[in-house]
Amino acid sequence: MPHKTQLAALLIVLWVLCAGCSHRSSKTAAPPDAAAARARPTWPVVSSLLQEAGQAELDLGGTFVDLGAPDQHKYVRGGWLTRWERQQIENGTTFAEAHDRARLSFFAWRGGIRELQVRTRSRAVPRRCQVLLQGREVGGFTLSQTWTTARLPLAATMRPGPLELELRLDPPDAGPAQVDWIWLSRGGAKPPGRTRKLDVIRLDRPERALVGDPPRTLSYFLMVPRRGALVFDYGAEQPTEFVVQARLDGPGGPRRLFHARTKGSRWTAATVDLSSLAGRAVRLDLVTHGGAGAAGWADPELMQRGPPPRPPLRRRAEARAPRHLIQVLADAARQDAYRPFNPRSRIEAPALEQLAKGGVIFTGARATANFTLPSVGALFSGRYAWTFVEDATSTFFKLPHDLPLLPNHLRRHGFVTAAFVANPIISAPFGLGQGWDHVEILHRKFPEDASVVFGKAIEWIRANKGKRRFYLYIHTMDPHTPYHYRVGHTDRFLEGRRYTGRLGRLLIDTTKSKKMPDAPEDRRYIRALYDGEITFHDLHMGRLIAALRETGLLSETMFVYSNDHGEELFDHGRLFHAHSLAEEQLRSPLVIHAPRLFSPARVAEPVELVDLAPTATDALGLPPLPGPHGRSLLRTALDHTVAFGNAHPNTKSFPIDGAFSLKVGPLKLIRWARHQELYDVAADPVEGHDISADHPVALRLCECLLARAIASPAKDQRASGLRSSWTGGAGKAVLSPGLRRQLKALGYIQ
Repeated sequence: MPHKTQLAALLIVLWVLCAGCSHRSSKTAAPPDAAAARARPTWPVVSSLLQEAGQAELDLGGTFVDLGAPDQHKYVRGGWLTRWERQQIENGTTFAEAHDRARLSFFAWRGGIRELQVRTRSRAVPRRCQVLLQGREVGGFTLSQTWTTARLPLAATMRPGPLELELRLDPPDAGPAQVDWIWLSRGGAKPPGRTRKLDVIRLDRPERALVGDPPRTLSYFLMVPRRGALVFDYGAEQPTEFVVQARLDGPGGPRRLFHARTKGSRWTAATVDLSSLAGRAVRLDLVTHGGAGAAGWADPELMQRGPPPRPPLRRRAEARAPRHLIQVLADAARQDAYRPFNPRSRIEAPALEQLAKGGVIFTGARATANFTLPSVGALFSGRYAWTFVEDATSTFFKLPHDLPLLPNHLRRHGFVTAAFVANPIISAPFGLGQGWDHVEILHRKFPEDASVVFGKAIEWIRANKGKRRFYLYIHTMDPHTPYHYRVGHTDRFLEGRRYTGRLGRLLIDTTKSKKMPDAPEDRRYIRALYDGEITFHDLHMGRLIAALRETGLLSETMFVYSNDHGEELFDHGRLFHAHSLAEEQLRSPLVIHAPRLFSPARVAEPVELVDLAPTATDALGLPPLPGPHGRSLLRTALDHTVAFGNAHPNTKSFPIDGAFSLKVGPLKLIRWARHQELYDVAADPVEGHDISADHPVALRLCECLLARAIASPAKDQRASGLRSSWTGGAGKAVLSPGLRRQLKALGYIQ
């Protein structure tokens, strides 16, 4: 798959953490135990800048990119659709394989770039490489079978702003070229001798440090936490100036936060208060000037004054693991349809509201995809969809047969597993049929609705009461198109009006391929249909909850309610889902009810549906699912969420192209292959104003976080600076004629 990056082996990871991110040699030594004993604040550590050295941009008189190391991902966008492949290490040299038209994305923060240097080799020769900047050829060079450095002078110095570099290989089909590093220089003849970012530097004591051999700048993009502080030691062999500065979006230059000059060859402790920048997207620069020889920033950490962050879910003091797990997934249910999330909603959903009153409400919960198959695949596997979706333009595929799924995992640990689903996608042809002791796909007499699905589930619960631990999955389709008129439900939202339009049956394919209904009467009717589906669904979920109370199982059960994705209802001039990554399609009405385990609470932290499988095994007291990317909500959360799906700007049809979305704080990035938009969803909740052109720091922060997530999807490894090595591959779903008819009835097939 073009966007998949085959990440470096464990040797690269260990080498990067211990020795740095470059092939150039220098003397190293293990950091001594005494280093850990030095006086430091005892505040919680938000992140270690040492551990995240790969996230720093390195300026050595111009941007220097070490390919084949973690440094590359923020430039190759995590390898997604940029034609970069394997990262490798050979004789201490890290490098990556570039296919024809491989691309890198930069942001030139200073102008004056005069020269491009590239260190490459190719196993196939003779061969040429033409280099394009911003789509224009700037020169070319001949590749050799040994490592050589090409220097291309730039006719006009590049101005500050976004840059895209492209490598065109001739012949293009002779396999990849191997690239060690790329340097956008402001006029240097060659890179300095030490280009690594990490080393052990010996002054009055040896310390593992970010290399600050002057002149150089290491820049981190981050969202500053409340009461934030940067804590580090600094030192150099020769007198050197150390500067910490912050660059923000908007007028004015960088803010100088710290300045000192070393006088002796020793380490000096420093703390820089960042609280004035809390909640802001910041480029934090660590700058060194003057001097010669070794210099460094020892063990720099972003810390937060006050108590450590708490996990989204917290066990009661007297907590007991629940015996059973029930997941109810309401396909295409909007988060803002429910009053626990949106008090102004006109919809009454007493069953969900009662569940929420005694449970944990996740107001910051987000789906991991905008259509069903990748979203449910992520829900069951705990892995992000782009790691097992081969073709972002395809609605149908088959999950890899070796992808570990929650039903199989629970079954192996003694659970009876059952599924009652109204969506034919949740079935064997799509790789979702494994792991069930009992499964009923209730779509053969379409339309099956919540009354049937919940009714079947209630029968199964009563038959299995008092037996082994069980996992019950219920997937309903009532809020999903085609919407139906529900007597006693739809009419309550028509405000006494009788609908006289001619919309007829609302199928996803017919409505999306024609002009959107503009008449207010039509729009009111569509919204009434949708809202009526929500209340109809809630009525029958109430029957399930009543049955659990009646059988005494509710208190012994972890009950999880969510969607797989949301739904647009004219929010951006569109209907339904799977065509954009707008907030209406990504927010999830996630509620977890486990009264013996969790006290009622409202949680605003960013969580994702990909976290649910790890949370379930953790809460149930079971071994974790193999290789999840998500993280148990009983542990601290990351500060950003990622989504993947079918999306394309300015289109009403689906599917068109794959896209990613990243949200951190109020910022939201949506990125296609060669187009991106940035929104401040706190100030602009309807996502109507793209701020990317005027907010380069915020944009680069989001780009770096997204690139890291694509390259290192596992949250634990992102949090620790390590990278995932798992790669998957989806197969092709084989659809029978009957299954095709059922999918067509739901609007999945035109």
